[in-house]
Amino acid sequence: MKASYESIVEAAMELEPAERFRVAAELWESVGSPPPGSYNDDLEGMLDRREAELEADPSLEISHELFMELQRPQVGVRLVYHHAVGQEVDDICAWYDERKGGLGDEFF
Repeated sequence: MKASYESIVEAAMELEPAERFRVAAELWESVGSPPPGSYNDDLEGMLDRREAELEADPSLEISHELFMELQRPQVGVRLVYHHAVGQEVDDICAWYDERKGGLGDEFF
């Protein structure tokens, strides 16, 4: 019996977030290089342009702390992060760094 897309997604959604992340990462790795014209080409182009902008004008770079401050809602809402978020951010940074050295630090 062959599993359907819907049954796979339904089963995956029952996993804990960390396990879903592992499944997603493994699936992503199994695909290999994205086909030409995929959204990743657009993303890669945007990242390349942003990197060129920062190289041309380093004053555009902001710290992670300032970025987080700018993202904070200005209506008095306070965000509380679960302690597991730090590990997830570290894992995500490591994943990006595997693709291109230093890319994880650039994002975060």
